[in-house]
Amino acid sequence: MGIEEAVALFCASHGSPATARSYAPALACFTIFCAKVRVTSLREVSPALLTAYPASLAGRAAATRWHRLVVLRAFLRWAARAGWCGTECLEVIRPTGRRRVRPAPPWTVDECRRLLGVGESWRDRALIAVLVASGARIGEVVGATLGDFDGECLTLSGKTGTRAVPLGPRARLALSWYLRHRHYRDPGSPLFLSRQGQLSTRRALAIVHRACRRAGIEPRGPHAFRHSAATRWLRAGIPLPVVSAALGHARTSTTVDSYGLVLAADLVRGLAADPLWAEPADEKAARPGEGEVAA
Repeated sequence: MGIEEAVALFCASHGSPATARSYAPALACFTIFCAKVRVTSLREVSPALLTAYPASLAGRAAATRWHRLVVLRAFLRWAARAGWCGTECLEVIRPTGRRRVRPAPPWTVDECRRLLGVGESWRDRALIAVLVASGARIGEVVGATLGDFDGECLTLSGKTGTRAVPLGPRARLALSWYLRHRHYRDPGSPLFLSRQGQLSTRRALAIVHRACRRAGIEPRGPHAFRHSAATRWLRAGIPLPVVSAALGHARTSTTVDSYGLVLAADLVRGLAADPLWAEPADEKAARPGEGEVAA
């Protein structure tokens, strides 16, 4: 099996286009490295070759190096299961030293409310309302079709497959008003349109930045809506598995890794309010009795 052909099959085996787009550049880097040393078949990939590969990533950002090695390891594991390369190759690629990036501080509930009413058009107001309500990735929202909205829930296609996310009343109203004012009714047409067809992520980013300026808020990217939604849901007491499913995380551990600081801060506040540690009304209750020795 040729490396380029295997890479194409590996990327196509993932249902999410976003995942395939993320994997393709990382594996293209490995394919180019192999071509330079005249290795074109998976059978020719050896532990010695893989040992030399990480050095070719020198000069790139630490997060980029980590991501490319993680993707390569996943690719080699997939190829080994298919019998196209040996399992000994997996022992060589062991990504380490990933630096976890803390999410930006979430927008407050008041800031989200201010953003809901500052869109310049029905489309812009509906886009912001959906981002606020769903906690979705921007690519998932702009990739949705008209048929993905059933009046109550929005079906999103992401890295881990598809999921249906209920929208709040204000988001449903904003989206319904926008759809009432647009001309295309084909269920397969993009949910959010531009003059060129489907609204692009770059255009959506510009819409969010303009809304921030109109609301008097420091501009941030659409992913801030996702952090804000996750924070609101966790602080509202929604179970972690439910939040993880709504965000489209493959594992709840991903949610904990991303929003563990929120959980930790709430735990500190909760423990501080534990009635067991409240100041006793009778100070004698907090003192050792006669004949007792204080610890």
